[in-house]
Amino acid sequence: MTRQIYARHPELLQRFGEQGRNACRDDLQRHLEYLLAALNCASPAPFSDYARWLHAVLESRGVPGGHVAESLHLLQEFFRERLLPADLPAVDSVLQAGIAALSGAPGVAEAPAYQRLLPPSLPQSADYLQALLAGNRAGATNTVLEVMARQTSLVEIGMGVIQPAMYEIGALWQNNRISVAQEHLATAISQTVMARAFAQADFAAPLNRRALFACAPGNQHSLGLRMVSDAFEVAGWEVQFLGADVPGKDLLAQVAQWRPELLGLSLSLPGQIKPARALVEQLRAELGTQCPAILAGGLATNQAEGLWKALGADLWAAHAGDSLKEAM
Repeated sequence: MTRQIYARHPELLQRFGEQGRNACRDDLQRHLEYLLAALNCASPAPFSDYARWLHAVLESRGVPGGHVAESLHLLQEFFRERLLPADLPAVDSVLQAGIAALSGAPGVAEAPAYQRLLPPSLPQSADYLQALLAGNRAGATNTVLEVMARQTSLVEIGMGVIQPAMYEIGALWQNNRISVAQEHLATAISQTVMARAFAQADFAAPLNRRALFACAPGNQHSLGLRMVSDAFEVAGWEVQFLGADVPGKDLLAQVAQWRPELLGLSLSLPGQIKPARALVEQLRAELGTQCPAILAGGLATNQAEGLWKALGADLWAAHAGDSLKEAM
């Protein structure tokens, strides 16, 4: 498909060089990952959201948005020629939904599913966002601590102030209005702010329950899972937080050694579903009755109802507040 696209549009090679060709190939690989995610949950939502996101990313960087729809049509032609009649309808309907999402069909401007799952943001989230954009760590910290002083819980601050602002940071990068450096700075500031807020939080009495939290292999985005981990610890759980991109064998060893009753596993992209499912199967096979309950979460699982079931997880939660409810 990459060869087809560059044969149709030779000006792309002149404009973007070999780096552009590699990026095109990477985008097509992501098409397949999101297509697989949509098939896993029997819903076109992950693919439609992804198509809209990619369209905005490319168009904001000078690549005509029509190239996304063209690539989806090419993919549709490819599968129509090669799939068995019994297999084609499910694949074709997902691709058609992605094409419709790019053609001004109803719902094209709808917010991504992961944003719709959050509770309403607090007014102070706008001030927090401005502090992030200014690189003002002190201002961001003060905003959050002032909200805490009004008896707002750590979970409410995470979901109502920090998370909406970070979603907006992602949207600004998507639309080429901030750089990767600014996005990373916002993440680093939020990590510091969350640590300060955690230190100021009121802790419940110990529950004598253990939870371990880790990002699935390949998931480099740990900020949301940190919110979940902190929420559990404040609620009285004994917690271990392993952070981003935890290798499967090391996660398995830690679970076997520490024996938590709950394992929180976070996924950010659909491409992480298949290896995470293999990891869940390995945990159950090797630990047997000692395997903890597995709570799935993260953006990859928030893109369509039931997507988490493709992991073989026991529970799912869209955000920190729901995670606590599910575990209780």
